[in-house]
Amino acid sequence: MGIEHIYAVSDEGFFSNSHALRFHRHKLVTFNEFWEELGGQVWSEDARFFTIPIEEERKTYETAKTHKRNMYRKRYEMLDTFIEEIQHQGKSFLCDEIGGLSMKCPYCHHDDIKVTDSRSTDDNNIRRRRECMNCGKRFTTYEVIEDLPIMVIKRDEKEKNCSIALN
Repeated sequence: MGIEHIYAVSDEGFFSNSHALRFHRHKLVTFNEFWEELGGQVWSEDARFFTIPIEEERKTYETAKTHKRNMYRKRYEMLDTFIEEIQHQGKSFLCDEIGGLSMKCPYCHHDDIKVTDSRSTDDNNIRRRRECMNCGKRFTTYEVIEDLPIMVIKRDEKEKNCSIALN
């Protein structure tokens, strides 16, 4: 999916845990123990966040504490269901619901397409040579990179172009 980092808010970073908002001294919510259980570590650059591993490290039946085995089993079943559902829904969303974003062969209209070559063009667009796995014919597509402006919605609900230079 192209995800490089996952960050999660720590107990220190969670705004409703601040003394100014709570009006009493004990924490209402604790996250740190949960993030640590997932293999997360306090982010070295900002203690208000944890870095969470991209790949989930699952405990085996033997390594899980006896009183937590059922919890892990249920958690992993639920996560597997979520992952399956996200993959299925994501695929159907990208291929069907956005007005046909799935690549189809222009000759036989089959959707089993293989990219055989990709190159950047002079104007920073992408040229891809594709082959249909159904009929075997080849065709070329050009992907144009759109530069969409970042819009900010002001308090009066008017939209304005963001004028901050992003690095």
